[in-house]
Amino acid sequence: ESWREEVALADRVIVNSAWSRDCLVKEGVPEGKLEVVPLVYGESAAAGRVKGEVKGEVFRVLFLGQINLRKGVGRLLEAMRLLGDEPVELTLAGPSEIDPEAWGDLPKVRWVGPVPRSAVGRVYADADVFILPTLSDGYALTQLEAMASGLRVIASRRCGAAVTDGVNGWLLEDEEPATIAAAILRARDGVRGGEVELPRFGIGDLGRVLTGGGAGAG
Repeated sequence: ESWREEVALADRVIVNSAWSRDCLVKEGVPEGKLEVVPLVYGESAAAGRVKGEVKGEVFRVLFLGQINLRKGVGRLLEAMRLLGDEPVELTLAGPSEIDPEAWGDLPKVRWVGPVPRSAVGRVYADADVFILPTLSDGYALTQLEAMASGLRVIASRRCGAAVTDGVNGWLLEDEEPATIAAAILRARDGVRGGEVELPRFGIGDLGRVLTGGGAGAG
């Protein structure tokens, strides 16, 4: 009730993606109050790195972030079960709200725990693709971090729009385990070397939004 009162008193409500805006509209927030201001991602960090083609026989999938059900990890684990004997490994990096026994029967799933900021680059470098099957995220900065590290991204549509399907990654049609499993196999067969196209939203773009110039990122 207090949140709704705050929204009613506000002249503007800033959100960081079109997904967040649409969710708030469904909750009854007037669309005219909402302003989309995507996350700023610095040019130096967003230069992009060229990543080679997949090496070795095992396809390495990375999830980095809060390991919980909202992020779609439960469905991701079910997808790994569906993949069975396929040469696919999943690394879970981050603090877990899920009992590790949930993947105890999955030998191709590895949990490395929370990763210090200084080691995040190495975690991205060890992967072939990044996955984010989230059920709801305002934006998910990890998408941009992964792309800046040269990784293509498999992402749901329930977060900020960073992935262009077939260009810098693959968008999930839904978050069902079978769909996630199929997307992982599609990514395995589709990953190629070369620079990953990274959507940029810099400080200049932020200034234009805040002064009424608008922005195109979602």
